[in-house]
Amino acid sequence: MRRSVALVIAGAVLLMAVTRLAAAEIERLGPCKPDAHDGLICGTGDGAARVIADTTSPSERLALAWRTPGGPPTEQPDDDDIELLLIRLADGAILAKRKGEYWDTGESHSNRKEEKAAWSRDSRLMVETFDTRFSTDGATVYAIGADDKASTLDLIKIMEPAVRAQLRRRVKSDEGYVFLVQRVGIDIRGRIRALVHLWVPKEGPFAAFLVTATVTRKGDALAARIRAIRRSRQTL
Repeated sequence: MRRSVALVIAGAVLLMAVTRLAAAEIERLGPCKPDAHDGLICGTGDGAARVIADTTSPSERLALAWRTPGGPPTEQPDDDDIELLLIRLADGAILAKRKGEYWDTGESHSNRKEEKAAWSRDSRLMVETFDTRFSTDGATVYAIGADDKASTLDLIKIMEPAVRAQLRRRVKSDEGYVFLVQRVGIDIRGRIRALVHLWVPKEGPFAAFLVTATVTRKGDALAARIRAIRRSRQTL
């Protein structure tokens, strides 16, 4: 069993850097200011961004935000045009950008979708998770350098296969099980601890696992390694 776990862990290493913006390429939307719905909007008019609640860093300098380039964040967007941003609140600088699905105008919001951010206490590392009704469909590590340049790593591509390999040791088939991150944290050294579930939605069977991983940075590249996966008794 230990040998099998070691093989899973050894195979779950990925060296990848996605999204690093040079200083000259950084788009600045303008300072993020309070709106009428206890939120923050960065910039004005079409292409402005709205900060996603509860994603601000401990330093209160950075946060996740959403926008559509062709419309204001005060109106329901076209789902195909949504962008997820890592933004600097002082000037609205976009430090990282990718396709998004979550939106919230302050008066209405996307249905059964949630963006969450778990920050290290020094505000230099963050795990972003995107949840739909029953599952976590995305998990991304953000690393922010001293110059505020950001790199990202697709964590779900590393974590989910490793956890599923453990589940298949206990059940005949993992078909129908979905992946859900119940809780995740990251420290200043890049150590990740996560409680994850593989479960069949709507009262189906489930299995809980405690996952530990380490993220390291070398130049523009991030690397993640699964350190341990063990069964947990914690329930949904």
